Amino acid sequence: MNRNYWHTCKTVPFPLCPFLLAFPYLPKTMKNTFTACGSFLLVLCLLVGCRDGSKLKGLVPCAGTVMWKGEPVGGASLAFVPKDPDQNLRVAATQTDAQGKFVVTTLTPQDGIMPGEYIVSVGKWEYYGPELPPTIGKDGFTIQHVRPQRNLLPPQYESLTNPKIVVTITKKGNKNLEFVLDE
Repeated sequence: MNRNYWHTCKTVPFPLCPFLLAFPYLPKTMKNTFTACGSFLLVLCLLVGCRDGSKLKGLVPCAGTVMWKGEPVGGASLAFVPKDPDQNLRVAATQTDAQGKFVVTTLTPQDGIMPGEYIVSVGKWEYYGPELPPTIGKDGFTIQHVRPQRNLLPPQYESLTNPKIVVTITKKGNKNLEFVLDE
């Protein structure tokens, strides 16, 4: 072994030593491929390692209640979909508690929503009928059939194309939204 080999092994993690020694003798196309892949992985590691994945900048608090027929609606699902798809906003969602109260989630539970204009879709789903047995598809994978569902709230509140609820979230947030659903 030459002296460069031992010097390389002292400064580079050992599993990389054989690769680094063989690198000068690889065909040019393989060198370019390894160099490109290595550069991509390095940049990817730097980006992933240098960001805080648990928080999204610009989120503001958003909370409220859902009422129907004068009563709070527990177990309702809400989706906040950006009204203008060209805006740099994210979809947010939430579910009401037994008192009809909700706190909006974008990435992590109850982290809030980005300011902007949103279409709000509201539904409360209930399973009915017998559960269908699972079947095996032609590719050998199991396909699970679930029971049918129905929305217990008026169906016009789940529409995204003809929205009944449009809300503007301010830069300070909205902590007292109240959605009163009527027939």
